[in-house]
Amino acid sequence: LEHSGESELTTQAEAAIKRKIGKAGGFGWDSPADGTSVALLDAATLAYWGAKTTKRRPGRKGGFL
Repeated sequence: LEHSGESELTTQAEAAIKRKIGKAGGFGWDSPADGTSVALLDAATLAYWGAKTTKRRPGRKGGFL
């Protein structure tokens, strides 16, 4: 996984602590210090997960309801 040189994302990824969520292997990110954010890392993680788990079929016709 790569990103386009976002220094804040790199900083968050290097400092973040992985924490368990539930009993089925879920996890989230926690910051090591109060007042710091892992929002960019959360967003990147969710974007990656969405790209890997989508059931989207590129050749299908789209429609709106």
